[in-house]
Amino acid sequence: MNASRSLVTALVAILAIATVALAACAPAATPVPAPTTAPVPTTAPAPTTAPAPTVAPAPTTAPVPTVAPAPAAQAAEIKVTDNAKFGKILTDGKGMTLYIFTKDTKDTSTCYEDCAVRWPPLLSEAAPKLGDGVNASLIGTTKRKEGTTQVTYKGWPLYYWFQDKNAGDTNGQAVADVWWVLTSAGEAITSAAAPSITIELGAGRDGDQPGTAKLTARDNKTQVDITIKAGAAGVEQPAHVHEGVCPAPGAVKYPLTNIKDGKSTTTLDVALGDLLKGGFAINVHMSAAEAAKYVACGNVPQGTVLAIGAGRDADQSGRAALVSQGAKTQVNLFIKPLPGVAQPAHIHEGSCPGVGGVKFPLTNVQDGKSTTVVDLALSDLLKGGFSINAHKSGQEASIYVACGAVK
Repeated sequence: MNASRSLVTALVAILAIATVALAACAPAATPVPAPTTAPVPTTAPAPTTAPAPTVAPAPTTAPVPTVAPAPAAQAAEIKVTDNAKFGKILTDGKGMTLYIFTKDTKDTSTCYEDCAVRWPPLLSEAAPKLGDGVNASLIGTTKRKEGTTQVTYKGWPLYYWFQDKNAGDTNGQAVADVWWVLTSAGEAITSAAAPSITIELGAGRDGDQPGTAKLTARDNKTQVDITIKAGAAGVEQPAHVHEGVCPAPGAVKYPLTNIKDGKSTTTLDVALGDLLKGGFAINVHMSAAEAAKYVACGNVPQGTVLAIGAGRDADQSGRAALVSQGAKTQVNLFIKPLPGVAQPAHIHEGSCPGVGGVKFPLTNVQDGKSTTVVDLALSDLLKGGFSINAHKSGQEASIYVACGAVK
């Protein structure tokens, strides 16, 4: 009995030990976390009641906007200014010089487009203001093609010159011998154009680049302007005044500025009258590398330059250039212009100032210039006993304004 009890006790112990061993070898069970209790959702606050929109106050009656006064129409001002060079002349209110254009006619401008860029018209949107010295009876206006209003003086439309920068500048005076400043009486202050002649340049001995050479008196010098058919682009062509005649002139007398693209200007240290004594030719060469090839040539004609003094009754003095044309003579007259007036002129028998009968009528002088070919050789004209006389106008032919002896 005791033995059976001991055996049972031992078996129980062995089973307990085995159970403990098995429990030690089995993997530990992963504990399942207790479910988290979901938080009770926060009750969203009840939306606040939107404030009632502020009602804009009823607009007060809008004030009537003040209408800006229309700008006063711009009125040009004209006055007479004492100029250091020309005395009292017409200017604008700031002293800028005003000019007339002798190609215009009474109350009508002919200066537009490029001309009006260089010679801006004096415009006025209202009646011009009259400054010191202005003759009110001579002020007027004229409509331009584009509709603007230009101021006139004694019927002449008035202009500025774009190269005048300061009050008192008169850089536009005598430009092209057709632009002039005015006196308070509306008379143009003019000067005689410099005497000039133009000679034809024909083909040279070895090439053909014809054109012209203009010779202009510059005091005791001569300006030579050559214009010929252009040669090779960019190639400079030597040119000279040679002794002798075309087509094969002799030695070089005066070198000229090289011609480029058909043009050249040179001022020679010799008077035009001396060049016109004859025996000279203007010759142009192909290039510096081919200077032996002559491509243009023209003989300087025989002639003379004469002084033209004041006439018996007025002073429109100047000069004349007479050029031989074989049995005939070309008479080129250059006197102080009387703008807008055709002035009769003649070669008279007798001497200044009280000349005799008309020997040869000359072309009317217009803007101070006249060119006529008379049927008498230069050598015969220069024998003496003749005078060149100019008259004030066809209606006032008895008023002699310029006279000079032919000698």
